[in-house]
Amino acid sequence: MDVANYKGLYRVSNWRRVQSLPRKVSKMRTGGVVISGKVLSPVRQSGSGHLQIGLSKKGRVKIYRVHRLVLAAFTGPCPKG
Repeated sequence: MDVANYKGLYRVSNWRRVQSLPRKVSKMRTGGVVISGKVLSPVRQSGSGHLQIGLSKKGRVKIYRVHRLVLAAFTGPCPKG
């Protein structure tokens, strides 16, 4: 399933795998570079032990907990509390 707010950039599976999808990234000097897709490696968060991963969009990286990405993709937004 596509990651919410990152459609066409990243996908997530119910096995907690996050994959970047192949895409063309514009570069000033070369005009563009094609990035191949790959399965990303999450990092265990110190303290809580949750798996987290950084997703990039428009040159900005945001850190997400993997279990929340799975919840949002398959169920919907995480309820408050």
